[in-house]
Amino acid sequence: MDLNALVSTWEGVTLENNKVVSISLMNNNLRGSIPNTIGELRNLKVLNLALNNIGGIFRKA
Repeated sequence: MDLNALVSTWEGVTLENNKVVSISLMNNNLRGSIPNTIGELRNLKVLNLALNNIGGIFRKA
């Protein structure tokens, strides 16, 4: 994933009205912790990170 590319081009990320509403990165070999900033995505309705090696606690901002 090219982090310098437009978010609208990122695979697994869905936008509505230029807001992130869905992140679906199931079985993507992700490792580590969920960043605290995930709670800043106020329009996020779907977060699918199943079948990855990640953990952590996040709270809605």
